Amino acid sequence: MGLIYSITAAVLVWIVLWALGFKSFDAILIASGLMVLSTAVWKVLSYFPGRGTETSVPDTNS
Repeated sequence: MGLIYSITAAVLVWIVLWALGFKSFDAILIASGLMVLSTAVWKVLSYFPGRGTETSVPDTNS
């Protein structure tokens, strides 16, 4: 869900910067940077303990 929020914020930043007089390409580069940064943080956070997608499997070799 955090990625959806960050993409929405990046698009909002792009629209605001474009409305303030930035060139559209410059504004889209800043918005793209925000999206890449949030994706990188999301990927790195998956490596922290307790945040992975692994499920515990009970030991049946007893």
